[in-house]
Amino acid sequence: VTVDNNIYLKSGIFDPLGAGQKLPSELTTDIETGYFLVQFNPDENVETAKALLEKAEIIDFVPQNTLVLKTDLTKDEIKKFSFVRFVDVFQPAYKLSPELRSYYDAGKLNDEKIKFDLFVTVFANGNLDEIEKQIILLGDFNLEKSGDSIVIFNFPLSKLLDLIKIKDVLYVEIKFPEELMNAKAGEIIN
Repeated sequence: VTVDNNIYLKSGIFDPLGAGQKLPSELTTDIETGYFLVQFNPDENVETAKALLEKAEIIDFVPQNTLVLKTDLTKDEIKKFSFVRFVDVFQPAYKLSPELRSYYDAGKLNDEKIKFDLFVTVFANGNLDEIEKQIILLGDFNLEKSGDSIVIFNFPLSKLLDLIKIKDVLYVEIKFPEELMNAKAGEIIN
């Protein structure tokens, strides 16, 4: 039986200890923000991980034995738990949608003419007002806050690397225009 050790993030799928997932230095940080991507060894359970989970807040569950945690522990302290297969700072690269990552890979982030409306998801315990202040420091953008997200209108890709390095930002994607599905269904039927 083959064990699947891949981590399935919205931004991509990778085995953190296997060949592959080499992140560009511009999309990484060594600064410990308190948010970590932690993968457990296969066949571990929550009871085994209790010692770690008592010192952390579970932010998200990620397929294949992985959690996004917020904790005051350091990366080195988390590594010492015997059931931990992999731990890393929740990297800025993990925050990019595949579409936005493709612009980075194509070298288009320096083009100030390319602008999008962006949908920014914030960690559940993130301070929206503080994040809004940090976004405004990047430029005078029109913003719309709602729940655990912020929509930034007409955001230049040249500022994207700064946006994904904001601590409480979880995920950034292009906000596509909303489309009523009833109208689409009518087109298909007719």
